[in-house]
Amino acid sequence: MLFVKEKPVMVYRDMQSLTVTPGEDAELSCEITKCDAKIKWLKDGKIIRKSPKYEFSQMKNLVTLVIHNSMTRDSGEYCCEVGGTASRARLEVKGEGDGIRKAQPWEVWAAAPVRPPAKLTGKT
Repeated sequence: MLFVKEKPVMVYRDMQSLTVTPGEDAELSCEITKCDAKIKWLKDGKIIRKSPKYEFSQMKNLVTLVIHNSMTRDSGEYCCEVGGTASRARLEVKGEGDGIRKAQPWEVWAAAPVRPPAKLTGKT
């Protein structure tokens, strides 16, 4: 008797690590050997669920995760798991707009109202 065993689904083109600035969308993609395979996405070992923040797509063998409006807290290791294989890549969110602004000196005259030169935002 002849048994035909289907080839396991595997990642055959790995994701590439990526650096983006805050506010940009980050896109991580990998290619798999079978179109209709079940994909699991993880960030730092925890499962990611589809949401307005995380968008999953698949076009034939190309699977993609889009992280919308990235922030520094989105930095980390992302993983695409399929079958018994996985592809991992790091996302770094840094640069302009990371919420940290360098303080600028400014001069205040006695008896004048004190107003900062710009709206200050961010965590303290």
